[in-house]
Amino acid sequence: MAGQLSMNGRDQVLGSFFMPDQVTPPDSFWLALCLSIPTPGDTGDDLLEPDDDAYTRVEYPTGADYWQTTNRGGVTNTQEVFFPSPTQDWGMILGWALCDDSTGGQTYYVGDFLVPERIIYDPDNTDVAWGLGAGGIVVKQT
Repeated sequence: MAGQLSMNGRDQVLGSFFMPDQVTPPDSFWLALCLSIPTPGDTGDDLLEPDDDAYTRVEYPTGADYWQTTNRGGVTNTQEVFFPSPTQDWGMILGWALCDDSTGGQTYYVGDFLVPERIIYDPDNTDVAWGLGAGGIVVKQT
């Protein structure tokens, strides 16, 4: 899944180069699954996420232990990311966002899934969690 900088993300990246004394990089992001493809202007409040009490954004740290360059103008995650097991259908997951908060907040990167996936609740497999493998998140500066 490839993503791009959000408007907030662009401000933060530019600030880190030109005003490093005023910008503090986040220690972690919160990965949101989206039922629509988020746009670079969306905030965390604008995202359409699954409506299930079991659904939560997943915290994913920053740093070299968790991200590596793609050597093609981007970075990708190095660790797996798992979401809680659904207790009802989550619907067709079309996009994602890296946010600065577990609810609401600002987005840093937004993207779509090349192959959207429907996440369906299965009462016979309640301990199955949906996840992304290493390399599943790719962010590029466009």
